[in-house]
Amino acid sequence: MKDPLGNPVVQSQKGMALITALMLLSFLTIVGAALLSSTTVDMRIGMNYRTNAQLLFVAEAGIEAARESLRSAVETKINASAVDAIDTLPEGITEVLKDFDGTDTAFSSSVDVDTLLALTAAVEPRYADAVAVTSGATTIGTYTVFVRNDAADGVTSTTDTNEVVTLVSIAVIDNSEMLIEVDVRKGRFPDVPSALTLDGSVPNNAFGPGSSNGFAVAGNDAAGGPSVNGVGVIDAMSDTAVSNDITTNPDRSKAYCGSGTTFSEPCDTGGSTGPDVENISGDLDPVMTTVDGLNSIVEAIESNATSTTCPSSDVGSVSSPVVIVVTGDCSIGGNTTGWGLLVVNGALTMGGNTEWNGLVIVVDPAECDTTPAQGTHYAVTLAGGTQINGGLFIASTYNDSLNDVCINMNGGGILVMASGTEQNTPRWHCV
Repeated sequence: MKDPLGNPVVQSQKGMALITALMLLSFLTIVGAALLSSTTVDMRIGMNYRTNAQLLFVAEAGIEAARESLRSAVETKINASAVDAIDTLPEGITEVLKDFDGTDTAFSSSVDVDTLLALTAAVEPRYADAVAVTSGATTIGTYTVFVRNDAADGVTSTTDTNEVVTLVSIAVIDNSEMLIEVDVRKGRFPDVPSALTLDGSVPNNAFGPGSSNGFAVAGNDAAGGPSVNGVGVIDAMSDTAVSNDITTNPDRSKAYCGSGTTFSEPCDTGGSTGPDVENISGDLDPVMTTVDGLNSIVEAIESNATSTTCPSSDVGSVSSPVVIVVTGDCSIGGNTTGWGLLVVNGALTMGGNTEWNGLVIVVDPAECDTTPAQGTHYAVTLAGGTQINGGLFIASTYNDSLNDVCINMNGGGILVMASGTEQNTPRWHCV
């Protein structure tokens, strides 16, 4: 470019540095704002994640507290009732549900947080109401729990038939809320239809029936509930073998009575047309008919065990029963008294004025052997002075199958009776 006189014109570069600096500053401002915005979003995401995690923990705390409360509440209903009024678990659960059905005698089916929290205590009593969860001196949040029936029985119904209920826990932290709904079932050993249950074939001469006049296996419930069979087996061959062992040298028929016999008098002194030995294979819960099923029950009970040591002294009480799971053989004697659930994953020997109040379960992995020359092995040996008020269940899982069962009860003064076992089992678990 030239001026009018033809001289070259030199363009001024003044101001370019300022423009460049402004452009860079603008760019850095945009980048900084983006980074600040991203950091803010990340912080909010982190806070939301933390709050969401805390809400879940608080809601789960409500479920855990309600599960433990259910355990004691149902047991209290059963234990405090008159004879035959409430003697089964579903009846006890039903009574607990009736305490929380409100004035409309039905439960709400809503899963909306605001709807549930707006219900008055008269209409929908709360199983737990705004219970604070704290960390040190800091309150993290609160949980409120509602109890209702499960879908199978009908959410609004107060009558339990399947031992499953639903817990609805609502967690509140500041203005945030979370609701979780969980079905829970009582973690317990399935009902057994006999005082002495032999969950496996019983070979000839593998049942030592006892020789003392003070000995009896009675299916009349010590807790006042309905009677059951004296001895339960799982096949016709075992029925014949056990019956023959009982009636031979001497005839101990009157010592084995239950729902299949008449026992207006005490079982061991007459009044029985026994022996009451019944094939109860059709009455067993399916989970009790496989090794995997039995092992799963033992594992579930073990997870709630009070102790894993074979008891050597008095354990538990009528008001505070224990859950003991022993891996390996267990021998109990020396005037020991126990209350609760005893599970032995091995061979069990009891004697010496031992009394157990509750259900005794023996799952023996060893092979039954009644041959003295080879060294006998019995899943259970009951010596003189043994008393079980609650029932005895025996299975052998040798070779990973339900195998032959051997029991030796040749000692004197043994008394095995059926009794209510609901209160002697672990707490509720999620299903």
